[in-house]
Amino acid sequence: MVSVSLGPRAVAAFFASLWVALTVSCFNEPASRDSASLWFEKGLAFANAKGGAADPAQAVLWYEKAASAGLAAAQNNLGLMYARGQGVRVDEAEAVRWYRAAAEQGYARAQNNLGLMYLSGRGVGKDPGVALGWYKQAAEQGLTHAQYNLGSLYERGTGVEVDLREAARWYRFAANRGLVQAQYNLASVLSRADGDGADAAGARRWYREAAAGGYAAAQYNLGLLYATGDGVGQDFERAMHWYRQAAEQDYLPAQYNLGVMYAKGRIGTADPMQAVAWYRRAAERGYPQAQNNLGVMYDQGRGVTEDDTEAARWYQRAADQGFAPAAHNLEMLQSLLGSQAKRPVTAVRIGFRRQA
Repeated sequence: MVSVSLGPRAVAAFFASLWVALTVSCFNEPASRDSASLWFEKGLAFANAKGGAADPAQAVLWYEKAASAGLAAAQNNLGLMYARGQGVRVDEAEAVRWYRAAAEQGYARAQNNLGLMYLSGRGVGKDPGVALGWYKQAAEQGLTHAQYNLGSLYERGTGVEVDLREAARWYRFAANRGLVQAQYNLASVLSRADGDGADAAGARRWYREAAAGGYAAAQYNLGLLYATGDGVGQDFERAMHWYRQAAEQDYLPAQYNLGVMYAKGRIGTADPMQAVAWYRRAAERGYPQAQNNLGVMYDQGRGVTEDDTEAARWYQRAADQGFAPAAHNLEMLQSLLGSQAKRPVTAVRIGFRRQA
């Protein structure tokens, strides 16, 4: 018996050729449902590998093989790769082609994705009515995001007449499955619906659900309910709690209202320094009410050293956005500079309104 010793390079070459042979064998094997599922799983493995081992190009190869064999899940994922430019160049028309292939087999995720493409006009002519049809097919199969998307079309009247009842119906399906955006939108619709479609108690319930789920707009609106006593006992401490939750997520109306609460001392002594801090956070990101009120604080020397230059700068920034109280304050400041008399300034009252 003759023993042959192979060097490291020869061993590596042998295993490389073996991998190529196995790969060629896999790509040449006849299509079957089981084979297509195996190819799809290989694609998933390459697409989702951790630690830098992901290989989108290989994922595309395996998805394409499974998709060509008619596997709807692979067709959908291949569409995603073309839409996102992962492993291939972005080709939205090709994405639409594969989404459609899967959607026509009844694959709900592809129906939703095809709806998105029709709604935005990506890779296909923009057609909200067709988008609604695909969303509805997916929604009727229980796909949560399709239910949400369908509700939004009915709420906005996109591709269909505005129908808040139908919007609420589809939002409710998604809300009951824990989708916080749907919970918030359902609350908003219930608070705005006319006649017996209105449900103030239901709106409060869903604002609470979405707020507890961390949705900033819901936290803000729940704060408004407590600040105004709208359907709940007025409670400034709870209002500030929910404003703060939203404000710490950089939700500008909440930062502004939190500043107002500190400026007015809603739960104790006024704290102008905290008011300034929250006004500034919103003002620096372009919120005109906060820019005006920050100008007022500099104008009056509350929470900061009195500074007409800074006051004028913030008034100007708000006025440039068409905010009338700031334009008034800026005009008064400019006309009275150098006068010993303190001029009246306009701080904006807390904004009791819903924010999307």
